[in-house]
Order: sequence, then C-alpha cells, then structure tokens
Amino acid sequence: MKFSSIDCKLLALAGSIALLSAPAAVGADWYTRYQHTDNGLVAGFDFNGNEPAAIRDEISRKTAVGTAVKSVEGWKPIGNYKFEGKKLSFSDTADAAKRKDFTVIFHAQIKGNGYALLKKGSFGLLFSNNNVLLYLNSNKRDRSMKGCPNDGAFHTWAITAAGKKVSLYCDGKPVRSMVLPGGVTANGEPLLAGNSGGWQKTDVTGSMSLLRIYSKALSAEDIAALSAELKKGSVPTPDASLVMQLPVGARNVFIGDDISYEKKELAWHFDGQKAFIKLPDYPQLKKNVTALTAGAWIKPENTMPRKISEQGYIISANSGAHAGWSIGTYYNNGINVNLITSKGR
Repeated sequence: MKFSSIDCKLLALAGSIALLSAPAAVGADWYTRYQHTDNGLVAGFDFNGNEPAAIRDEISRKTAVGTAVKSVEGWKPIGNYKFEGKKLSFSDTADAAKRKDFTVIFHAQIKGNGYALLKKGSFGLLFSNNNVLLYLNSNKRDRSMKGCPNDGAFHTWAITAAGKKVSLYCDGKPVRSMVLPGGVTANGEPLLAGNSGGWQKTDVTGSMSLLRIYSKALSAEDIAALSAELKKGSVPTPDASLVMQLPVGARNVFIGDDISYEKKELAWHFDGQKAFIKLPDYPQLKKNVTALTAGAWIKPENTMPRKISEQGYIISANSGAHAGWSIGTYYNNGINVNLITSKGR
C-alpha cells in the first residue's frame, strides 16, 4: 500500500491522531486507548492546544497546518455523580449478557433508603434503615444477602462473583459470602445509580465517585489495596480486566500493560465544510506497508448523515478509486472505513 499526504476533515476532533505501522491496540471505550511505547509509531499529533494554526508531531517533530479550525473546550472531568433527585442510568458493556466472573467496585456516600446501585435481574446494593443488603438473582430467582451497617460516610463496597460464590466487601474487609445454586444472572440491563427503576420508592441521597466493573473476581488482597488507595483520595490504576469505569475521567492518565488512557482539556473543532488539517509527508507510509493503524479521538456531531452531501472524511490518505484509505461518515450508515490495496478494495 502506498500513501501520500494525509488530510483530517472532522466535525469535532479531540485529543490525538496516531499513525502506526504496527498491529492495532484493542479499544475499550470512547476515550483514547493506545500503546504508549514508541515502537512502530510513525506519527502522533496532540490536539490539546490553544493555537490551531500549526501543530507539532510528537514523534518526528514535523509540523501540520490547520485551515479554518478553532480551539474549543474538550474533556471536562467529572469528580462524582450526585444522587439528589437524579435518576442516573448507564449502559452496561456490549457483552454484559455473557458476563460470568466479575467484580463491582462502588465508592460512594449514601444516605437514605433504597437502591444506590441496581442492575435489574442481576445484582444491587439496597440501603435500608442504616444497613446495606446485597440483592442477587440466580437461576431466575431473586435472593438477598445481609451486608453491614452504613453510617452515611464514603465507603468502598465491592461485590465479587467467582462461579457460584458471591462475596461482599466494605472498605477492603470481607463482610459475607454466599454460594448460589448457579452463577449470578447476566443480562443487558443498564446500571442504575440512586435509582430503582420503579422497583420501589427510592429516597437515596449522596454521591458516587467511582464505579468499576472487572471481568474477573479480584482477590481479597487486591480489593484491600484498592480500597486503601480510595480512602487516601487516590484513584487506583486498573489492570487489563477493567471493562467499565464511571466517571470515565476519574483518572486522567492510566499507564499499565503497555496501554495508555488519556483525555485532553482542549480540542480542535472542524466545521465539516471548510475546516481541515493536512499532515506532512511520511516516507515510511509511502513504502509497501504490511500493517497499519490509524486512529482519531473524536467527538462527532453527525455520525449518521441523512444526505449524501453530508458525508465526510474523518481522516484519509490519498483516498480515491485506486489507492488509499479513509475513515468517515457514510450516508444513512454511520461510520465507514474504506481501504484500497494493490489487491482491490
């Protein structure tokens, strides 16, 4: 594959663009996840700046020039979610219905009565008369497990499910365990916070500063260490089994297992008409490239164009009928990826 210059014509772009002649990293959620080593990295542009006229490649120190783009506010960190009268609901991961072993970390300050955390038909934390109960569903039957007292202060509750065994922890200490007739029921229901979804009256108040789901049952030692970090006001670095975190900005930068997660406070805005940025030439991308990763961290304003005239490129290189590649929006079809090689499309 041979490529020449690269254009970025974006509706809204935040963060960085990376071009690699190396295998792709696996995506986790909407914010940046990429290999933080420079192995195979050809270009890396950081769009976190006030001056959009020019931007420096952090790898080769080349300069790209923007046209009709402007600097706007990007990521705004959320410290915690308030429960006062808000019916918070969060979509679970795409494969939640296949979930088996897992860990839920819930760091919150809870007052009042009702569900502070609930996934209908699966699990929940019910606060009642200054006590915490663990709700579970297994083999199509609802069950409950007595938890521990609640004093209205910030605490870290952890639920682990390993096969048929479910355990509840508070501030790193084991509270109680139960062996179920089957595993905890997995489904695609959303996660409700401070909200019972109509199951019962909820007058819970307080706030949630961290909610995590891991795809494995963390050990008692891991939970104790994690709880100790949260008690100190630190957000623990997750391992590769983390599949969900709220707020997503609870930690600005994670580094572990050769993976970085990063969010930026500023972004460059592209109007989808005249605005674009043209990157400099990279000889490495003009040769016969056998593997390529190209990514743009964006917040698109129109991913489902209803008119052909609204289609546009997010990022492209020499895209045409006979060569190149592109990532863009496609008429009535969302995001479109197009790649043409010497062997065809």
